Amino acid sequence: MKCLNTIGIILIVIGAVGMTGCWFVPESQLREAQAVNNRLLRDKQKLKADVEELRAQNEELEQELIDRGPVDEQVRLLEQEYGQLRSDYDDLDIKYQQLLVEGPPEPLPEHVSVELQRLAEQYSDVVEFSPRHGMIKLKADLTFSAGSVSIRPAARDALAQLATIVNSPKAEPFNIYIAGHTDDMRIVKEATLRHHPNNWYLSVHRAIEVQKLLEADGVGANRIAVIGFGQHQPVESNAGNRRGNPLNRRVEIWLVPSGQFLTVSP
Repeated sequence: MKCLNTIGIILIVIGAVGMTGCWFVPESQLREAQAVNNRLLRDKQKLKADVEELRAQNEELEQELIDRGPVDEQVRLLEQEYGQLRSDYDDLDIKYQQLLVEGPPEPLPEHVSVELQRLAEQYSDVVEFSPRHGMIKLKADLTFSAGSVSIRPAARDALAQLATIVNSPKAEPFNIYIAGHTDDMRIVKEATLRHHPNNWYLSVHRAIEVQKLLEADGVGANRIAVIGFGQHQPVESNAGNRRGNPLNRRVEIWLVPSGQFLTVSP
């Protein structure tokens, strides 16, 4: 539109010259034409500046896109890795929730576990069985005489049947770890002290007596280990004034896979 105005002014000037027969232009028209021309020059310069600014902004945006390319890829990879980790976590959480409900799998073959449970039911006064741990517990007060390692007849019968179970084909891959425990009552009788100077000795000696019976009933000595904990692994608090606790006086017999807790190479 501004260009048309300029052309109109020029035509007016030319018409005026033609009518007068000379190239005289009134000063007022000349000043008006110059003013229009100056405005056009300013508009042109402003337009040029706007174009340069837009070009600079475009180049800046293009560079930003180039710079952001690797970042976006890294974000994508991190999101992918997070998704995998989340999936793994969900799987583990499902297994954990199942363990909370069901408990860990029994460490013994089902047939062996069933036989040991029957043994515990038959000799419930003397024997307890924990399928979860693969452990048979002998109640010491009913297994041994007070302060003694002499095994009572009912416990002898139970141990004889235990030997038969652990010698069965399903149980052969397991070793037998025998752990003796006492309460915190001190040994004071002189006759007992001569054989068992303290609770460490008494716990070990009772475990050894169980080992002797199992070995006599055919369990290989190479499968048996003997441990004594004395009073230092109670399952419940002992009574005050060293009055002990019957639950802490016990012998535990653990069936353990033969590859565990043994040196298999030099």
